[in-house]
Amino acid sequence: RLGIGGALLDAAERALVERRFAVAELAVEKDNQAARRLYERRGYRVIGEEREEYRYAKPDGTDVRALVDAFAMEKRLLGAPGDSRREGA
Repeated sequence: RLGIGGALLDAAERALVERRFAVAELAVEKDNQAARRLYERRGYRVIGEEREEYRYAKPDGTDVRALVDAFAMEKRLLGAPGDSRREGA
């Protein structure tokens, strides 16, 4: 079963391989366990932690600042340059 998250991840990884990136990196909020499990099932591993600051405006114009604790994750991409598992390599 491929949900929306898996389909979007597939599309992003294909786009990275087409652009010759060897590694995909992402951040997932520490309290988003479902997303972290999805990424781990798809081959991502935690490589560190980070705190990101996001700013946005509410519809009423109020400025909002949010600090988010996240895990940095990465995955080597199949078929990317330097991947010995590539077809014909």
